[in-house]
Amino acid sequence: MPKEKEKRDIRSEVEEKKEQIVELPALDFFKINFISFLVPLYVCLGLFLLFEYYFINLFSIPPEIHVFILPPFMLLLYYLYLNLLILIQSTLLEKIS
Repeated sequence: MPKEKEKRDIRSEVEEKKEQIVELPALDFFKINFISFLVPLYVCLGLFLLFEYYFINLFSIPPEIHVFILPPFMLLLYYLYLNLLILIQSTLLEKIS
């Protein structure tokens, strides 16, 4: 008897999950993923290029020091990119639902 009850509970959970699924048209899904991927990428790329321009051209930092500054900055931009990616994705999904 307990096994049958467990099976019924599992079936009811599966049916509840099926009811909670939201179908999204393929074009909207593609637009959301495309925008949420590229916008943070361009923002972080722009920040990186500004950083490079100011540190190489304006401050004339030697390449030896530049090598030590660059990796932490790239990790920071990667962290920023991931956070922006999640933020934009969640915002776009909230607007659709």
